[in-house]
Amino acid sequence: MIKSLLDKLSGYAPVLLRVGVGLIFLFHGWDKLHGISGVGAFFGSVGIPFPHAAAWLVACIEFFGGLLVVLGVYTRVFTSLMVIIMLVVITVVKWSKGLHHGYELEFLLLLSSFSLVLLGDGPFSLGKFLPGGNSIAENETIED
Repeated sequence: MIKSLLDKLSGYAPVLLRVGVGLIFLFHGWDKLHGISGVGAFFGSVGIPFPHAAAWLVACIEFFGGLLVVLGVYTRVFTSLMVIIMLVVITVVKWSKGLHHGYELEFLLLLSSFSLVLLGDGPFSLGKFLPGGNSIAENETIED
């Protein structure tokens, strides 16, 4: 009985993942937008080229991309960008600290974002109303 219920609900998993990942990026983007000069200075201190422009780019991707991911609009596009951001954070800033007490959150966000790249918008998304909406069709599977 429980397995049957979970099987019926499993198609909604992308919505939960989308909301969780999107909100985390949205909040972190908001913080960056409200402290953009400090973000730019930090980016410069770790060797990121064009640090102030990069700070604006990352802050906007995180804030606006996070919002659109929550809404299920262009999820694959924005989570692809989030994967790149997390790869840079892990390799440039956090790598030397190791996974435990180092980059575990960023690693989780990297894998979760990549999962959404594969899954697309999922159900309850506004993206399905856009031309070329990128939701996986119901009952669509990968065939060998």
